[in-house]
Amino acid sequence: MVASQLQDTNVFTIDKMNRRLATILNEKDRMLRSVAHDLRNPIGGISSIVDLMVENDDLLPEQRELLFLIKDAAKHSLNLVQQILTSNFSESNLITLEKVDLHSAIRKSVRLAKHQLESKSQTLMLNLFHEKVLVTIDLDCVIRVIDNLISNAIKFTPPGGEIVISTRPLSDGIQLIVKDNGIGIKEDIQHKIFDGVTETRQRGTMGEESHGLGLSLCKRIIESYGGTITFQSRPGKGTIFYVWLPF
Repeated sequence: MVASQLQDTNVFTIDKMNRRLATILNEKDRMLRSVAHDLRNPIGGISSIVDLMVENDDLLPEQRELLFLIKDAAKHSLNLVQQILTSNFSESNLITLEKVDLHSAIRKSVRLAKHQLESKSQTLMLNLFHEKVLVTIDLDCVIRVIDNLISNAIKFTPPGGEIVISTRPLSDGIQLIVKDNGIGIKEDIQHKIFDGVTETRQRGTMGEESHGLGLSLCKRIIESYGGTITFQSRPGKGTIFYVWLPF
């Protein structure tokens, strides 16, 4: 009799916890959609203003290039917002397949990071094995991954440091390599940097804030397309990220 009562109590407790968890997740999704909805108009406004500015015939080539970079960034941000608003947050809804020139996406991310690099007097070298290489992935997703890896490399590399981005063909796909000579990843958190937990946060070399979520997102995106992401890191010596994608 006592064992039966304990079992009933355990079932009730688990059921109550499940309902509570479902409520929390629904509230999180509602807040995420609300934030995405509120961001849509200002981001769209930025894109519209840039469209007007580009029409100015007096712009210097450098100014026009910067405006197009802003427009591209706004476009990718709007696409992300739209995904959040229309998705039911299942993995299958995050997967879109299209032929993407990976090297073009890399160059676009590098141009966008130009001012971050200049602010820390860092150099970035590109070592791409071919002018153009196609992979089957969503453009916004692959740019999100590249942006995250470049941003982290800049953040955790000291002023005057060097970042190298390279690609190489493999028998069954292509490998993207992002290498820096920065502060590296602490050994005690290396096993959980893809988990998205706050304990993995490290401040950048100039006090830049880190939320520990970017690499978790990268892993989720890459694996949803059948790829892999791994790394090697030595504290004080730098970090190398390896992303493999099937052709």
